[in-house]
Amino acid sequence: GVFVHALRPGMDTLGSLTICSLRSVATVSCCAAVGVYARRQGILDDSAEKFLDKLVSSVCLPCLILGKVPPLVTLHDLLAIWPLTLGCLCTVMFGLAAGAIVAWWL
Repeated sequence: GVFVHALRPGMDTLGSLTICSLRSVATVSCCAAVGVYARRQGILDDSAEKFLDKLVSSVCLPCLILGKVPPLVTLHDLLAIWPLTLGCLCTVMFGLAAGAIVAWWL
């Protein structure tokens, strides 16, 4: 009765998450397979691979993040995750300080 009905939404959520995850893994796997094929066929050499790496990391990935994330984030969401932001800032500051100390020491 009630217990089984209460499980159904969770099961739907688990199923949809599983399908979404499988789609994402399949997309990445297909892209990797195309890259491996292009590399083995000689279509991609070292300079082309470096160019594509820079293009993806400098242009495509930031555009994807800025195009998909901001419309979905509300002020309530930002207020809920502020500790994560603080943790990231502390990690970056620690890394910069540790790098400066090591660079000064060497």
